[in-house]
Amino acid sequence: MRRAFASLRRWEKYIRAPGPVQAGVCAVFALAGTVVLSEDLPLRLPAPPVAARPSARLLGLRARAIARPYGPNWRQTADAGVSERQYAIAADAYRREAAVYLRNGDVQGARAELTKAGRYQVAIAAFVRSPIVSAGRGRARLEPAFGCYLGAYIDRDDRLPGAYVDENSQSHKRTGPFEEITGRPHATYFMYMSYGRPFPWRWANALKREGQIPHIAWEPASLYLVDDEAYLRQFSGECARFNYPIFLRFAAEMNGKWTPYNGRPDAYRRAFRKVADAIHRAAPKAAMIWCPNAIPVDTIAAYYPGDDAVDWVGVNFYSVLFYDNDRRRPAMEDPTDLLRPIYDRYAARKPIAVGEWAATHLAACEGVARPAFAAEKIARFYAALPRVFPRVKMVNWYDANNLREALTGRRLNNYQITDDRIVLEAYRAAVNDPWFLGRYGESADVAEHRLGNGAGLSGTVRLSAWTKAPVRTRSYWAVDGRIRHATARPGAAAWTWNTAAEKPGSHRVSLLLYDALGRFIAGGGWTVKVTR
Repeated sequence: MRRAFASLRRWEKYIRAPGPVQAGVCAVFALAGTVVLSEDLPLRLPAPPVAARPSARLLGLRARAIARPYGPNWRQTADAGVSERQYAIAADAYRREAAVYLRNGDVQGARAELTKAGRYQVAIAAFVRSPIVSAGRGRARLEPAFGCYLGAYIDRDDRLPGAYVDENSQSHKRTGPFEEITGRPHATYFMYMSYGRPFPWRWANALKREGQIPHIAWEPASLYLVDDEAYLRQFSGECARFNYPIFLRFAAEMNGKWTPYNGRPDAYRRAFRKVADAIHRAAPKAAMIWCPNAIPVDTIAAYYPGDDAVDWVGVNFYSVLFYDNDRRRPAMEDPTDLLRPIYDRYAARKPIAVGEWAATHLAACEGVARPAFAAEKIARFYAALPRVFPRVKMVNWYDANNLREALTGRRLNNYQITDDRIVLEAYRAAVNDPWFLGRYGESADVAEHRLGNGAGLSGTVRLSAWTKAPVRTRSYWAVDGRIRHATARPGAAAWTWNTAAEKPGSHRVSLLLYDALGRFIAGGGWTVKVTR
């Protein structure tokens, strides 16, 4: 702790600005549901970058919890840490409280406290964009060498024109208007289809003509339907005749009690393997996605069918304002907290697909528009993928207003991006990154690499960050103690540095985080070498 504070004191020199106060390009922000104009921040720190010391009371509570490691002691320590903005102490205490619950067999209690720990965890990492020179690793079916396919579900977006009906009497929206509105081509689009229905030729061919990959969320009403050998042979043969890439996300969210195939992991694994074997033998251009829901976590591994049956590992989750439509239970997770368990377990051996994700901007239980909530989640999540989760090779936005379009009882949130300007602009900005791929067969030619001590930089470089904090932050970049870039915009806090204007040799690059009230949260620093 003392070393940490000593390190923070060294940043006091960063309070000077490089001359006159400067401001950047004007941008649109949303605060409390109101559209306001905001500029990039002045190039000066709001306060010295020194973290507040924990109070004697908090240190005493922590010492008591260490001596008597009971759940209530750790909870009291954690809550006090939050109230004092001592987020590292709070996150550690919540994790220790979770460990107590886990030892006592209370898995749900442990999960709740781990969620809180993730909420209050503070993290900072810096990145530099550079060309990709590696040939890449061995790839799974349909996996791009580098980059992440952009995808979406758009069939229930009532703002989009051009609906048509397929052979199964399902209505689909044409992709052109969506791509015009969002400003980016998307490489894949998904639809929901009941297992047992014929191959949707009209829809699949419409995507094929545009160079887009069809993605079917293939949902059986029962695992027993897989015993229909004739249907499985017919559908596999049609995938082969389609002769174009297609994703098949079979029986997703099997770990959730809301699905008809939950509760029997052995039967589920056998069914998935049977379907995968038929598809793999008949259709080499089709890829099988195994896709649990992000929660509950503890049962996911039991449903894994095996590496030979699974081409991609997926995960579904949403960023909501309230859990279970209950205003007494405000949601706390960063989107990356929900992605992390699947990524850590499977990314080393399989490409990861975010099968479904979206952030709400209106909850049924509240009835108040919150576009700033969705905009911040979008900026943070899409910025994290190329930097912290490069093995995520596909991300699909669920574009629908479930307040109207969902089944009765599930009309809880509005995830549509085309009905709110702030949300739409956040999405347009977030996906406007060369890492995201808009058509099948593309591959990224640049990547974000972690900035480390001793890194050699020359010419014009693009630096960016991935940060995680429990409050909305403002980011300040400094070089040798002079603030060069400052922004309140959520996301990557990217800026361009012309190193040719610097003297060759070592320079100190720092990133400092403050909250909206100008209070220092955390910082990081890296020594780099500028070369000609």
